[in-house]
Amino acid sequence: SNIVLMEEVIAMIGLKNNGNVLISSNNAVYDKINHNTMFYKNVKIEYLDKNIQAQNFDILFTENISKIYNNVVAESKELNIYSDFILINMLSGDINFHMADDKNKVRLIKRNEFIN
Repeated sequence: SNIVLMEEVIAMIGLKNNGNVLISSNNAVYDKINHNTMFYKNVKIEYLDKNIQAQNFDILFTENISKIYNNVVAESKELNIYSDFILINMLSGDINFHMADDKNKVRLIKRNEFIN
C-alpha cells in the first residue's frame, strides 16, 4: 500500500531560506505517492517563535495548501490567535485565519509584558 499510518509522529519540514517547521502529533497518514500528509490528534507546530496547536493539520502537496483546523490556537510572544481553521498557501506563503461560521470572529489577544 502507498498509505502509511503513523503513531507518535515527529516531522520536520525545511523551508527554503526560512528555517524549519517542527510538527508533532499522536497520529498521521502519509501518502508515499503524492506526499500528502494528514496529522491528527494533539497536533503541535513550531516555527521560529510561533506555536500552533490544533487537532488536525493537512499538508496537501497536490493542492499546494496546508490546512490547520479543530481547536486552533496560534501563539507568539506578542499575540494569541484563536480561530476555527488556518489556510496556508504553500507557494505564496500567505496565511489566512478563518471561522467556520461568518457570524463569529477570529479572536486576537495581545499578551502583556511584565518587566521586573
